[in-house]
Amino acid sequence: MKGTTYEDSRKVDDLLDSHGDKPISDYRKRPQGMSLKQAVREAREASAKLAEENGGTDDPDGKDER
Repeated sequence: MKGTTYEDSRKVDDLLDSHGDKPISDYRKRPQGMSLKQAVREAREASAKLAEENGGTDDPDGKDER
């Protein structure tokens, strides 16, 4: 929270002070994290897309000779 003027900021400070000592992190919205499954899925999709765009490889080891 922040005020647009000094007076507004003072009011916000007073309001927060009236609720006791709490770290700012308690007031911030926490970003919704991505699940590990979703991260893996997106990484695999991106990898497949790159392989498709680059034509893949002919090497059975998966190594690109370029």
